[in-house]
Formats: sequence, C-alpha cells, structure tokens
Amino acid sequence: MSRVFSIRRLRRSRYVAAWVAHLIVWGSIVCAAALVFAFSPQTSKAEAPQASEVPVTRIQLFPDRDNLCPTLFFHNDSGHYQDGGRRQCTIPRDMLIWTVRSRTEAFAEAFRSSW
Repeated sequence: MSRVFSIRRLRRSRYVAAWVAHLIVWGSIVCAAALVFAFSPQTSKAEAPQASEVPVTRIQLFPDRDNLCPTLFFHNDSGHYQDGGRRQCTIPRDMLIWTVRSRTEAFAEAFRSSW
C-alpha cells in the first residue's frame, strides 16, 4: 500500500509542478505586458494630432552634359514613381568616375565620401 501511495504522491507532485510552471510562464507574460503598457509614451489630450507624413525618397540619376540630373520621387506608401524634372546635381564630382574592385571597397568608398 505504501508503494501505491508514493506513486500517487509522485503523480500529484508532477501535476502540481506542471501547473506551477504554467502559472509562472503566464504570470511573467502578463507582468511584461503590464510594464510595456505602463511605461509606453501616451499622448495627452491637449496635444493636437499631427498629420501623418508620407515618406518620399528622391532618386537622382547620372548627370547629362549640362550637369543636370534627372530626378525621380518614389512614394513608399503607394510604390509609385513621380517625375521630379531635371535639377542641379548633388552628386560630388569625385564620385562620378568610380572604379572599384569589390563590393566591400564600393561600400567603404560610399561611406568615406558621405562624411
């Protein structure tokens, strides 16, 4: 009889351990969510809502003989291109003739010229 009693106790302790682990996991998830919501920035009612900005990227192509670069605008929200006309180039002259031996060298040169 003591052997059956110890098996029942062992099964019960495993069941309790599983429930304790379950409660610890879900409790930690609830606490983390509560902390995120407690420390998240909240907008006050006095502030007016700002208009949402549409991200637009300007793409400048290579210059022509008059040193004017064709420009395109890319709208990230819709994925459409818009003609920006020809404008004065902002690409430095030293970057127009560019010979590199590897992709790593090209990235290094681009970062070096941006500083």
